[in-house]
Amino acid sequence: MDKRQEIESIASRYDLDVDFVQQLHDKVTDKENFARAVKMFVDGTLSFAIATGDAPINVASIRHDVAVNLLELRKMRADKVKEQMEMQRRIVEYYNGCHHVTMTHKGNKSIRETVFIKDGLIVAFGHFEPKQGGIYSANNPVMPDFRWQPHDVLGRLRKLDKGFYRKVKKAATASPREWFDFTSSTIKNE
Repeated sequence: MDKRQEIESIASRYDLDVDFVQQLHDKVTDKENFARAVKMFVDGTLSFAIATGDAPINVASIRHDVAVNLLELRKMRADKVKEQMEMQRRIVEYYNGCHHVTMTHKGNKSIRETVFIKDGLIVAFGHFEPKQGGIYSANNPVMPDFRWQPHDVLGRLRKLDKGFYRKVKKAATASPREWFDFTSSTIKNE
């Protein structure tokens, strides 16, 4: 097969203009990679500006640059995953070291409200269901100021179950008393 037929064959395979493919063939310096150059153009790896520019195209060099960039991207993603897993490990270790007060819901025993207490201070609130849930409010070294509104959350827990609220209040000896202040004046302000 001569070069003209090869160019026409590649142009028809990728539905490109024959003149454009011929122009691309003339610019490619490593002719053994010409078919790869066309495939790279179709896939978007070889930009239109490079394909139509005046500079000669070295396909092997471009493929090497793409491979290096891909390896760097994978390494960055792996580093991010490692960092996130380390953060999750620290969070789990912190909460496992906390005393927790748990209440199961009356209607569905698999749903739990949990208050995490460390050294007598409330550090987090959690809501856990069988397939979802987690910490929804926290203020501690691993989750600083994460939606932290202890008075509002304790008010909601108080409405949910006053016995559970009393257990939390009894266990949270170092927590500020204003978090637990539900006099008529503070209830009116809500």
